[in-house]
Amino acid sequence: MRVGILLEAGEIPSWVADIIIEINQHKNIHLAVLVRVEGRSTKKPKGAFELFRKIDRSLLPGKPNVLEKVKLDLSQVPLVKVKLINGISISAEDLLEIKKHEADILFYAGEEALARDVLTLCKYGVWCLGAGEGTSFGNNSAGFWEWYHQTPVTKVSLLELSSDISKKRCIASRVTKTEYLSLSRNQTAVFSKGIDLLIEELAKLASSQSPIQPTDNMLNNLSAGSYPGEWASLRACLKLMSRIVVKSITKAFFIEQWVLFFSFSSTPILQLDFRNFKTLIPPKHLIWADPFVISENNKHYLFIEELPIKTNKGHISCMVLNDKGEVEKSAIIIDQPFHLSYPFIFKYEETWFMIPESADNSTVDLYECLEFPFKWRFKKSLLTHVRALDSTLYFQDNKYWLFCTIQKRSGSSTNEELCLFYTDHFLTGEWTEHTGNPVLSDPSSARPAGRIFYHDNSWYRPSQICVPRYGYGLSLNRIIKLSESNYIEENVKEAKPDWMKNLLSVHTLNFSNELTVIDGQIKRFRFFK
Repeated sequence: MRVGILLEAGEIPSWVADIIIEINQHKNIHLAVLVRVEGRSTKKPKGAFELFRKIDRSLLPGKPNVLEKVKLDLSQVPLVKVKLINGISISAEDLLEIKKHEADILFYAGEEALARDVLTLCKYGVWCLGAGEGTSFGNNSAGFWEWYHQTPVTKVSLLELSSDISKKRCIASRVTKTEYLSLSRNQTAVFSKGIDLLIEELAKLASSQSPIQPTDNMLNNLSAGSYPGEWASLRACLKLMSRIVVKSITKAFFIEQWVLFFSFSSTPILQLDFRNFKTLIPPKHLIWADPFVISENNKHYLFIEELPIKTNKGHISCMVLNDKGEVEKSAIIIDQPFHLSYPFIFKYEETWFMIPESADNSTVDLYECLEFPFKWRFKKSLLTHVRALDSTLYFQDNKYWLFCTIQKRSGSSTNEELCLFYTDHFLTGEWTEHTGNPVLSDPSSARPAGRIFYHDNSWYRPSQICVPRYGYGLSLNRIIKLSESNYIEENVKEAKPDWMKNLLSVHTLNFSNELTVIDGQIKRFRFFK
């Protein structure tokens, strides 16, 4: 697949540079030509909006700036410089020069209107990316209105420019959770989602070599090229300050702490009714989260993420509970220089194994139990060079399936892209990535939340609801279809943190034949018990 990129003259924005790097690294996609439009005066944001953006970046640094101009060595890429006629049309000579490079598709990284003769230049037309209801990625305000109005999610669309330059046809779209605190951080998530969407659709097209069938959704090009006015930009400054102040005050007086809830009752699991659960609350300097439970010989072993709030680096601990729910013993069982969480535990041929989350090490690691439940050793890495979150193993049709969410680049969400890998044997086999990855892209149901279980002739996958905040609630999803080429699930039940005062979130569910355990995030006053 040969791709051309059309953009305005000047330095390249960071997000466009990321697209170029991704294309150059892809085995089936080739950057055929770079087209630079010269001599066009692009629209500039209002002064107040630029002030707002600078304040936003200065107060909340630490994330990649996707709009920052960067230098990129493109000496090996054919370059065509074009000058516009009447501010929009490209001369016949320049069109012919572009066509010589035989690009199958042209990606447009700008925001201004294009002439119709450009739209028919390539076999598969001209694509662009948009946020919301049509705001071009070439516009520095992409994702602004969702941040401004605190819309729960921001829509990201891959669009095909049509002969009617006032409209765009949607090829594919996804959503990402809106980052309320910072526009810059929201834009990082939005642009990262867009880059992934573009590369994945290009890869699909490269493998099939058949025309993309766009949806019937037509997006009016109402906001592309427009920026928030002076008044909206000044109000945005006030909103930014207000949100930061509220968060700072909350952090100063309260802690948001993950705790455990458990029940020995036989309440049907699909009801997700946790009102009568008992609570295990750690000391204020710790959090307890991601519980997995094993019940044997009248004892209950809770394997958890234990995290000292001061260091913010988790390790794996095991608690032993008796039938009264009393903690008889607790110890750290796996600790590494990097963060560990989500201790997915399972048994194979009388041996216990564990796959704790080790995304900060860019691995999916397997540990073997030498002496249950407290003595463990590293066995091997199942996957490397991948930031995989909450890996969950599942056996079906003589294959081991690994469910996890993947973070592909810094600043993008860890909660939205559910990916699958499979092998004939988890100990000795090679892992194969599912052809449909991500098999699900949805902040409200992608990230795993516990082991997959069988109930009433169906398999269910617990997942996290990560809107409007990380780990907000639980979702149960019935697995309808699982194969090497397909994955389908349907949501059957949800649980929100509404059964107790000061409960903010609930995001893991596991159970044995005798004990059901979940975690929840509670709001506690910092200075008293």
